[in-house]
Amino acid sequence: QLAKEQHIRSENYTVFNILSNGGIECSNSLEDECDTEIPGQALIYRPARQHIYSVLLESGKDGAYPVVKEWFVYFGNPLQQPELIQPVQPSIPGGTPNLKTLWFAKGPDVEKQRYSTFLACFHLQDGMEELQALEAPVAAFCCLLVYLMMQVSSLSLEDLNAFVALILCLKGKSAAQLAGLQV
Repeated sequence: QLAKEQHIRSENYTVFNILSNGGIECSNSLEDECDTEIPGQALIYRPARQHIYSVLLESGKDGAYPVVKEWFVYFGNPLQQPELIQPVQPSIPGGTPNLKTLWFAKGPDVEKQRYSTFLACFHLQDGMEELQALEAPVAAFCCLLVYLMMQVSSLSLEDLNAFVALILCLKGKSAAQLAGLQV
């Protein structure tokens, strides 16, 4: 019900579709299909999505999760039928928390559980203490960056430096300030 209400307010469209239809779509991409060195974002983020699906969807009595129908654009995918993606439980001590607990419960223990579940979805649970010391937007960026570096072996130190410079140097700049930057 909460996902539906948020969907009506144009929030959590994706979560609502996964919960109600068992499917998700991403029909746009800015990728260069001639660049075979870096896989498409749909493939890069698939392992994280599989963990997220297991948090969102309850497993059956046999422990199996329902498959999620993905319609994602990437080079080589003709989009004639959805790809059937199996949710995968993230490595969380004590197992994956209940979605209702994560969504509705209050208190510092639940906040910690939410954060550790988020990190586990991206295989980053070992860096929890370091990430908690950062401001939330910077921590989210670091999570994304570490995940990308783990998933895409062709990214270089220069790529890493460019990403870090982006968050540290451009943070809080207005569009006018960004437009006036010198190369």
